[in-house]
Amino acid sequence: MNRRDALKKLGVGSAVVVGATAVKSLPAFAFFNPVIVDHLDVTVTGNLTPTATISIGSAMCSGSAIAPCGTCDPTVAEITAMSMTAWLISVTTPGTRYGWGSNAGSATSLEILTADANPDGTTVAANIPTPYVDPFDGGFNTFAMPFRHLNASGGSLVSPEIGDTIQISGYVQYACSYGDGTGSVADTIDYYFTKISGGWQRTILT
Repeated sequence: MNRRDALKKLGVGSAVVVGATAVKSLPAFAFFNPVIVDHLDVTVTGNLTPTATISIGSAMCSGSAIAPCGTCDPTVAEITAMSMTAWLISVTTPGTRYGWGSNAGSATSLEILTADANPDGTTVAANIPTPYVDPFDGGFNTFAMPFRHLNASGGSLVSPEIGDTIQISGYVQYACSYGDGTGSVADTIDYYFTKISGGWQRTILT
C-alpha cells in the first residue's frame, strides 16, 4: 500500500494528517507517538524557473525519548522522511508538460502526470543525513526542488502559462525512539498552485 492510500484509509483524504502511525510489533503502551506542534508548509516561487519548497514544522516527544543524535534535544522528534508529490491538474495550452528537474532532460524523466495517468503522483524526496543531525543545524529543515514547463515535444523549457495548475503534496514523517520501541506520526498537506500574473496562487485542499 502506498503512502497516499494509507492516509486515505485513515479517512482524512487530502487534509492535514496527524496521527498516522507506522505498524509496530510492541504493545501500544511501550512508546509514545510524536505530537505535531507546527505543521509543514509548501511554497512555489519563480516564473521561468519555478521552485517548490517544503518547510518542516515540528513535533515533540513525550516521556523519556532517546535523542536521535549527540547534540539533539530528546524532546524533539526525529525527521525520518520528507518529500513532495505532484500531479498535473490543467494546462492552458494542450500538449505542454511539466516535470521535476532543473533542465528538460530531468523534467522529462520525472514528468508530472495527471492523477488519472499516475494516481500515485510523481515524488521527489529529501535526503535525511546519516548519522542524523539537528535539521536546523544541518540545513535539511527545508527541501527545494525546481519543476519545469516543457513544450509538447519535451525538448525545451517554456515559461509557465497563466492558468496552468499543479497539485503538490508535502509530506514529513516524525519519529520518537525509546528504550522499548519507536513511535511515529506523519504530517501531510495538499495545495493547488495556479500560475497568475507575476507569481503563483496557492489554494489549500481540504
